[in-house]
Amino acid sequence: MTAQEYITRLKQLLKRLPHDEYNEAINYYEQYFADGGEIKESPEQVAKSILADFAVSDKNEKSEKKPMKSGTKIWIIILSIFSFPILFPLGITLFALAIALFAVVFSLFVAGIVIIISGVIGFFVSLALLFINPFTAIFFMGWLLISVALGLLFIKGTIYIAKKLANWILDLSSRILRRNKNE
Repeated sequence: MTAQEYITRLKQLLKRLPHDEYNEAINYYEQYFADGGEIKESPEQVAKSILADFAVSDKNEKSEKKPMKSGTKIWIIILSIFSFPILFPLGITLFALAIALFAVVFSLFVAGIVIIISGVIGFFVSLALLFINPFTAIFFMGWLLISVALGLLFIKGTIYIAKKLANWILDLSSRILRRNKNE
């Protein structure tokens, strides 16, 4: 394979490189051949090596964080100071809302337990009424069994809501923490 054929094949294989990198690689090998050098590797092997080197160097350049300028740091500090009177009460309000939401869910859970307990106690009281007025006792027993079932549904629904709420809050906080970690 002649030097010109080698360079032509190398140009075809390195088309994916950025313009500057492409020109640098082609100029290097043209100069190398002009100086009388011989390459024992195929153009495919050379192109693969150049592309691999570029990929590694490109990743290293992207992973390096640029240091923040001192002027930027000063502006961040100033904005933080001025935003504190707004963000601090907002944070306290959000925290209070989360606690209030959990308090409501907990109170619904307790209400479900109270409904079940009152239904069970009422059922046993209506057993005593069974001998005095059987039809009224059976009527109350039915309603009290319904209240026990509603209390169980209340508890089951409250547990479901509490799990969903806890998962949502954990997911939201993990997203916020991940976003802050990436910045």
